[in-house]
Order: sequence, then structure tokens, then C-alpha cells
Amino acid sequence: MKNFGISLRMATVILGVLVAMATSVASATAQAAAAKTATIKVSEIVGKGQGIEHPLIRQLIADLSIADGKKVCGQNVEFKGDTDDKAAVKKWAGRVAHLLAIGAGKVDRKFGGEIRVKAANTVAYHIADVDGHDDELTVIEYSATADSGSAPDDDVTGTESARHDVVTAISDASFLGINATSGEKLTLPSYEYLFLPRQ
Repeated sequence: MKNFGISLRMATVILGVLVAMATSVASATAQAAAAKTATIKVSEIVGKGQGIEHPLIRQLIADLSIADGKKVCGQNVEFKGDTDDKAAVKKWAGRVAHLLAIGAGKVDRKFGGEIRVKAANTVAYHIADVDGHDDELTVIEYSATADSGSAPDDDVTGTESARHDVVTAISDASFLGINATSGEKLTLPSYEYLFLPRQ
């Protein structure tokens, strides 16, 4: 009888472990099935010969108010110039897009490394407010494609791949391509690669 009691306890433990594993697998499957989708603009997709900053620039030019009251990498990024001065708007958008890329970990400010997209017309980068923090921004990555005849303002559905809250202080910026301590290359999503300038 003593052996039967040990076996029964062991069976109960094993059954508990199996139930926990099944629950975990079911939860992961449900999360994968419920991947977040959103309607985004074709202009948010990285095109041929473009980098991650290009769609960010297009969004900023299309809606200057995205940056109102925001700080990115320690700088106030609100546009304060003449909205009719297209050259000034474009210059501002380029500067802010670069800060967003640094703050989201896509560009390394120290040595110039950057994360790039492997294939055009497959990934979109969308600027949004951080949930619950209207003074902070996030860059959301979506897998998305558009038909060749699509206009920049056309809507497409994207599936969220990642979300990168943009740091408000430059000292908090950490590059997602290389481990700052060990110097080892980090694993990136399959649609991105690490570009390092020649030293």
C-alpha cells in the first residue's frame, strides 16, 4: 500500500504539470491567433531603396501634430516653424525621424550602426502615443504589403510584429542590434538585418 501512495502522489504531480503545460500551450496559441491588426497607410511601408526612417518622415510631414508636446531623446520635437515652408518641415521631419529611430533602438548614435529592412514593401513603421502616456511616443512595426498601384494615402491592414517605446532621454537609448555589454550581435526579426559601417 505504501508504494501505491507514492505512485498516486507522483501521478497527481504529473497530472498537474500536464494540465499546466496544456494551459500554457492553449494560451500561447490563443495569443498567436489574436495577433493585433490595424489599419495603416501605404506611406508607412518601407519602399524599395528606403530605410526605417523614410516612413517616419512621411508620417511627420503628413501630421505635424504627432510630435506636439513630445520629447524624444531629450529634445523637444514639436514643430515650431512656418507650416507653409516645405523645406523647413522636411528638415524637421528628418531630424525627428532620426531621433525616433535612435530612441526606438533602430539606430546606434555612437558608431552609426543601424537596423535595416531586408525586403521592400513588407514592413511598416507607425508612430503612435504610448498607451496611457500622451507625452511619449512608440514606433510600432507591422508586417504589411500594398498593391503596386496603391496610393500613399490608401489604407492597408497590418499585423503588429513589435512595439518600441521611444526613450525620452538620450542616455536611455539602447541599440537593438548589438549587446552593449558584450558587443555581440543580437537576434533580430527575420525581416530585419544589422548594418554596421566600415571602421
